[in-house]
Amino acid sequence: MSVALCALGAAAWIIFAPATLSDPDTFWHVAAGRWILEHGRAPTSDIFSFTVPGKAWIAHEWLSEAVMAGVWRVAGWAGLLILFAAAASISLWLIVDHASRYIQGPALLAFGGLTLACAGPGLLARPHLLAMPLLVGWVLILLRARAAERAPPLLTALLMTLWANMHGGYILGLVLAAGFAAEAWLGSANRLAVARTWGAFGLAAGLACLFTPFGLAGVIHPFTISSMAILPNINEWRPVDFSKVSSLEIVLIAVLFAAFSRGARLPKVRLLMLLGLLHLALRHARHQFVLGAVGPLLLAPAFQGEPIPSARRRRGGLGLIAGGATILAAFTVLAPRTDTDAPQAPRSALQSVSEELRRRPVLNDYDFGGYLIFQGVRPFIDGRADMYGDAFVSRYIDLEQGDRGGDRRSDRSLQNRMDDIPPWPRSHKRDGCNAGLAAPLCGPVGGGPRADGAARVQHRTSGTIILDDRSSDEDGQERRRQRWAERDGLPWVPATPGR
Repeated sequence: MSVALCALGAAAWIIFAPATLSDPDTFWHVAAGRWILEHGRAPTSDIFSFTVPGKAWIAHEWLSEAVMAGVWRVAGWAGLLILFAAAASISLWLIVDHASRYIQGPALLAFGGLTLACAGPGLLARPHLLAMPLLVGWVLILLRARAAERAPPLLTALLMTLWANMHGGYILGLVLAAGFAAEAWLGSANRLAVARTWGAFGLAAGLACLFTPFGLAGVIHPFTISSMAILPNINEWRPVDFSKVSSLEIVLIAVLFAAFSRGARLPKVRLLMLLGLLHLALRHARHQFVLGAVGPLLLAPAFQGEPIPSARRRRGGLGLIAGGATILAAFTVLAPRTDTDAPQAPRSALQSVSEELRRRPVLNDYDFGGYLIFQGVRPFIDGRADMYGDAFVSRYIDLEQGDRGGDRRSDRSLQNRMDDIPPWPRSHKRDGCNAGLAAPLCGPVGGGPRADGAARVQHRTSGTIILDDRSSDEDGQERRRQRWAERDGLPWVPATPGR
């Protein structure tokens, strides 16, 4: 019953949590999937932006994007929620069912709850969640192979082909396989046989990763992303913030308490793997999801030692999960989320922009890029930072942030490049407004502002628009922008008429 409740909890999390569809990348993933379905292939160059059209693009998540777009075409956003709820539910089912071999009763339910809390921030409508059952299934294959003191069957290496076309996390799968192979080699009296069987499996898995539209370049690409210099400027790649209570802090405290109070013990190699996952989660917030998916599978045996006999395990709950899933799916379809304004999706603001303006270049906030692509507007930048590259993204950050740190950091080459562009719309969050760039573009107001919950649109005689994030400190923001403009000898136009 605990297994079923945890699986249902994961599905409910996806369906009811506002964050599920709040990631700006979801929009461009669906747009990329639509292109893939229309053209019957994965894109190999940029098809969306106006700044780097035709630049090489390794769309390594193309299969997930095609699935997302196919479901979206048939069932809209409700269908996507059901798809991702199914992926999360299957993953939690596998994790907690594995843990039920070692933990029973309320402790198992708590174990599942902590697993969901740890992975929760990463439960977003993006390709990594679609690939989560593959990650969990892969680790279970490795664990069961070790329990049987053999290498996994060679055919299971084919999972890597599917995984490599869905998400770049398959590289972690190879690393984990190497870890379990090392554990088998260190603990075996016949190390030559272990090296032969596990080596053959590792070779098969490595070769399986090459069967993507990008071949060896697709294998190298995840390493290229992780080595980018601009990653600290992207929220999900920043370290975990412990200045306020987070789900990861709660999970770590609970796990430490349980481990010390129950005398949990892990084999040294698995302990090293767990610590490596913890390091990744602390260094990059996005990897908290991976810790939540793999960590429980490694930890569960540490609390019991020997598996609980099958006769004592209670596997009920299939009827419960079937009924609960039906209710959740019906609720999602009958009461779908409405298209409301959100920080990453200024729907009402963009609707007020004419089709003629939509066809012009846009200088947009990073988080608006995905929604602009989804709506057929070519952005200046979007969440594909790996395609734009370090140099381009760094110039964009300098351009947007201006002198927020005290020193004016303007990139004249990029600014000059923008000055050569004919009158164009400007999509911009107020927090990042660079007065040195914005002031010359903000001519006399040609119409009153139209405001919504996420953005403000102002039409100007120059043919430009501003999509401004509505700030709670609007007066302070406006005064700061005025000081920037006056210091640089630039004309200043208040963002709101009458100021």
